[in-house]
Amino acid sequence: MATQQQLESFHRFASEQLQKGVQVLSMGDLVDLWELHNLPAEQMDENVAAIQASLNDMLAGETGRNAAEVLQELREQLNLSAHS
Repeated sequence: MATQQQLESFHRFASEQLQKGVQVLSMGDLVDLWELHNLPAEQMDENVAAIQASLNDMLAGETGRNAAEVLQELREQLNLSAHS
């Protein structure tokens, strides 16, 4: 989609959201919402498949790794202190 078309599409979308009374925290949030509503079909399919795979993992008992462990591992790899 050309830039002019994107701008016009965003303007229509933003106006509709405001008319509906959708609570938007910022322009950035409104842009993010517009981008989400305008994902290419292929990207939407990839996102849905990734979410479904994660849900399947959770249902199978996979809970992932503790965030603190992951952060500690990254600090070690990057030679950072715990206060960096």
